[in-house]
Amino acid sequence: VCEVNQEFVDLEVVGFPDHFLFNFPQVDILEDGVFIYQYDSLLMYDHFAIAFDASAIGVYTPPDGVYISVTLPDGTKVHGASGYLNVSITYFGGPGDFIKGNLSGTWFEGEPGAPGGVEYPLLGSFSVLRDY
Repeated sequence: VCEVNQEFVDLEVVGFPDHFLFNFPQVDILEDGVFIYQYDSLLMYDHFAIAFDASAIGVYTPPDGVYISVTLPDGTKVHGASGYLNVSITYFGGPGDFIKGNLSGTWFEGEPGAPGGVEYPLLGSFSVLRDY
């Protein structure tokens, strides 16, 4: 059975050929916005978790609540940081439907959650299924 996975977060560190794919991410609709998260299953300790104030189509910059980390082919860890990520919601469905959008910003080497070290452009897209 080959079906296209419609639930994903696809991240790119511009300049590197590999994409970082998180399948079947979770989404929680909170009183003050959206929380999307998923952790890898390859024991690389890569993770994706963002919280932002959104309830409709639009562009959002999470002021905090950004926990994104991936491992480059050379073993270097890069991290997303709060204030350096834009989330563009292109579709905001109701319960049982999808939230879809794109990400852009900056990856940083160094401590998680903070700028530092070498910088790389961050690009990504996501499609998450709302349970409620």
